[in-house]
Amino acid sequence: MARNNVNLFKTRAFWATTATAVLVAAVGLGAVAGYQRLADAAGAHRGSQAPLSVRFNWPVHATTPVAPDGSRRSWLPLKVQQDLADLALTQLTGSTTDGDALSRTALAMEQTGWFESIETVRRADGNAVEIIGRWRTPVAVVRVDGPLGQVDRLISAKAQLLPIDYPAGTTAMRYLLGAARPGPSQYGQEWEGSDVQAGLKLLAYLYPTPAYGQVAGVDVAQYASARKLAILTDTGARIVWGAAPQDWAPSEPSPDQKLKWLLHLKSGPEFGRRIDAGRPMVDVTSPRGIMIDQSSEGIGAASGFADEQAAGDSRASGPAQTAADRRRAERR
Repeated sequence: MARNNVNLFKTRAFWATTATAVLVAAVGLGAVAGYQRLADAAGAHRGSQAPLSVRFNWPVHATTPVAPDGSRRSWLPLKVQQDLADLALTQLTGSTTDGDALSRTALAMEQTGWFESIETVRRADGNAVEIIGRWRTPVAVVRVDGPLGQVDRLISAKAQLLPIDYPAGTTAMRYLLGAARPGPSQYGQEWEGSDVQAGLKLLAYLYPTPAYGQVAGVDVAQYASARKLAILTDTGARIVWGAAPQDWAPSEPSPDQKLKWLLHLKSGPEFGRRIDAGRPMVDVTSPRGIMIDQSSEGIGAASGFADEQAAGDSRASGPAQTAADRRRAERR
């Protein structure tokens, strides 16, 4: 059975090390009506002078540089921070020691979808209320059809829907295409269906590798019916990957072997140093080797591995094949 490198979500290393700059840029730009309900709920408070203030443990990335005052910049957009603060203040009527008000505030925060849980809502010094929670971190978007065109819906590492939507293609987040089921009806709920989870796991598998920089997204449309995923590259090419890294797929090479082939392409000048070989389609699902589509002009040409030992087990790392090569072999 193919060696399995995952369950990657049992280790938080992958998503915990997502670059802060990417989070700040991707989460903060292009947001549309995804958090409108939060903004509407908070809107009644804006324009009035609040007798109280609220303090949150805003989410930060561990590698973010520390400012002179000891703080780190949060990846959460300032607008979302303000909406959450205003929403909390609408719940904090009466005394800050009012247990009902603090409970209402905790419940309102949990219902926004941004929190795994609210740990504490308590009175603090300076006429403030402190809110401490466990934040959900965005890792990707799911591209779906909306009334005005395609929309990218933000999700967490557990495929939980988060309250920001983007016009398709306006965020730096990797996207999942072709989900079989519509998104959850409430923020914080998990996207139903195994296809979205499988796509996230493939992104998690690729993230720590040099291949990830050329990955734009994952097509999950054939996962529910055929257990097949495809990598979508930043040039619009398609890499047929096959089974998700955690799936049992005895007829396919191991995930590590597939990755070796992609990295071989990326390191080769004759392939344009591209995981897609500069071609519209690459297929890594056959134990006999890579198949490269030569149907249109691109960078480089299909050729044998320069070093089979470096490419992996010789029984499963034959030369790169064109579609015509494979058809001829099948006829024989």
